[in-house]
Amino acid sequence: MPDPIAGSSVTCPQCGYDLSGTAIGGTCPECGVSVAASIGAAPAANAATGNDSSPVVCLVLGILSLVSGCLPLGFLAIAWHGMAQRAIAQGRAPRDQAGLATAGLIMGWIAAAIVLLFVGLFVLSFILPVLLMLIAGVIAALSP
Repeated sequence: MPDPIAGSSVTCPQCGYDLSGTAIGGTCPECGVSVAASIGAAPAANAATGNDSSPVVCLVLGILSLVSGCLPLGFLAIAWHGMAQRAIAQGRAPRDQAGLATAGLIMGWIAAAIVLLFVGLFVLSFILPVLLMLIAGVIAALSP
């Protein structure tokens, strides 16, 4: 009888099943892939091999939103971060690109905050004088 696999770092490249304790000459209990093939493919199975570019897109949207001050691009960067995180978790995007997605998220939030701050100040600059004139008119009307 073949020796079982030592350790728990080998997973099936087909279904992700933990093959620790499974005989080297056997097959994966979940999908039937050869354990020997899994051992040869273990580094590739444990590393993300996908080519999904969601983290890079998130970073680019974050940069564009920050540079242009375009609020929709900031919200797109924030939304795209969730898609990038799912792609990384599912192995469709490389794990080492998680920082790119996070950077895009941060820049998206900063751009959104800056744009909303300027919009708020712009609106306040029109409302405040009107309110002051109304208050001055009420005070003038109440004065004898």
